[in-house]
Amino acid sequence: MAFAGDVEEVLQGCARSSHAIAHVMDRILLYSGEHTPRVPVDGHVYSYNLKGSETHFEKLAVEGESPSPRSGHTCVSARRCIWVFVGRMGVTIDCRAVTEQLKLVLARP
Repeated sequence: MAFAGDVEEVLQGCARSSHAIAHVMDRILLYSGEHTPRVPVDGHVYSYNLKGSETHFEKLAVEGESPSPRSGHTCVSARRCIWVFVGRMGVTIDCRAVTEQLKLVLARP
């Protein structure tokens, strides 16, 4: 897969580690992660449209409550959904472990 632009332009503030990424429909979804070890960046979901003309990730609007920021989590996708499992919300490994499971549904365009 090749991006239609340089990496910095494509990521536009989304560069991070310990994030979760999933392929849903024609999109790559990126959720949370960290810049500083074990300090979550945000709880936003970003989307990269594989068939669109955009050349960068865009922040998706959320209906309802935004998911909590986390790092060290995992996810799985099926159809229009991603399920996010556990993670951490603090500086130490055992600090504020997130035990909630999330189901995020990508609305039809």
